[in-house]
Amino acid sequence: MLRECIKSGSELGLQAKSRMDKGELVPDSLVIEMVLERIRKADAKNGFLMDGFPRTPEQARGFSDALGLEGRSVRLVLYLRTSNEMAIQRIQGRRVCERCGRIFHIVNLPPKPGGKCDLCGGSVLQRKDDLPETVLHRLEVYERQTAPLVEYYQKLGIIREVDCDRSFPETHQELERLFRELIPGAR
Repeated sequence: MLRECIKSGSELGLQAKSRMDKGELVPDSLVIEMVLERIRKADAKNGFLMDGFPRTPEQARGFSDALGLEGRSVRLVLYLRTSNEMAIQRIQGRRVCERCGRIFHIVNLPPKPGGKCDLCGGSVLQRKDDLPETVLHRLEVYERQTAPLVEYYQKLGIIREVDCDRSFPETHQELERLFRELIPGAR
């Protein structure tokens, strides 16, 4: 979403790009405003699913406060719990099409032979942030900054935990069951 906002040339995108070009972090207030701008669109009128945001309790509080001002709230948080070993295995197996951005996994969702995208034929590559040394750093950052979100949302009573150390089909089946339970009429 951040990259899309920057690419669009919007005022928020230009502010974020200016910070990023200087090697600075984009402030929470700016990230929250970008998210709000996106979820104000018609396709999010009846709800939305966030992935990778918020990343800290501070962002979560700021986002909840901002949503409250718009008469909305976070109703449910899914905690896809996994061990560090499984996270490393899954992250290191992820591949992305350089052309269309489709995500693959060398075990769970492999691309066509020769490392070509099933959709557009582009080259399927491993992202730099999925390399072993980067993954270990990402897990350390997660423990410091993001793991406290679990406790934050537990206190609010809106978190549901899913054990993702199981096989892909088992995890997928559990998520489908959970969505059917939470969203009547969902397929």
